[in-house]
Amino acid sequence: MSQEKNKRRKTRRAAGQAPERQKRRRRKGNNILWYLLILVFMVTTTIILTTTVFFKIKNITVTGNEHYDNRSLILSSGILLEENMFRLKDEQIKEKLVEEYSYISKVKIRRKLPDTIVLEITEATPIGAIDAGAGYTLISEEGRVLECNTPVLPEEMPIVMGFSEETPEQGSYLSEMDSDNVKRMQMIMKAAEKTGFSYFNIIDLSDPYDLKLYYQEVFEIILGTDSNLEYKMELILKVIET
Repeated sequence: MSQEKNKRRKTRRAAGQAPERQKRRRRKGNNILWYLLILVFMVTTTIILTTTVFFKIKNITVTGNEHYDNRSLILSSGILLEENMFRLKDEQIKEKLVEEYSYISKVKIRRKLPDTIVLEITEATPIGAIDAGAGYTLISEEGRVLECNTPVLPEEMPIVMGFSEETPEQGSYLSEMDSDNVKRMQMIMKAAEKTGFSYFNIIDLSDPYDLKLYYQEVFEIILGTDSNLEYKMELILKVIET
């Protein structure tokens, strides 16, 4: 009898504990849901404040620019004071500046908290000039036209012969038919830089199998094809310097 009573007590106790466990589970589930709602609210509020109230632009500065007026670059970028710095469309701004200004090759937009935007400009360097008759056309390593009708050839700037006779516009790139000669020009300039070869002021790319350099418009240096340029220049240097 006593055993049966004990079993009944345990059964009643277990039956009484089951609803209590269910209540605890419900409370725990409700607490988790409540915490999630609070978290979502906080994140949403932070995003709204970040994009509307905080981080408004108070200052815009430009670095790395040597050819243009900083105010013109800022105006062209379309960035406005009091605008939220995290709502800027970086890629559109970069593309616009590179397209509009021939000497600009790269743009990096840096956010300097709490309120400053820095436009970091990387400028292209002219490595050769085309004699256009009325002046010189300066071109970058990538074959982009940096300046047209420059009256005076910059010091130590080689004239490059062999490009098509088309007259390119400032900011444009040399035509597709000139792409191979642009690569040859790059190869010659890089080989010259590595070897310290500076004995030329004219590069003749007219014949890809008979590339030539001219020094003081008197000495002709025959390179042949564009293979082993560094080796060829090192040999020529030894001959010149002996």
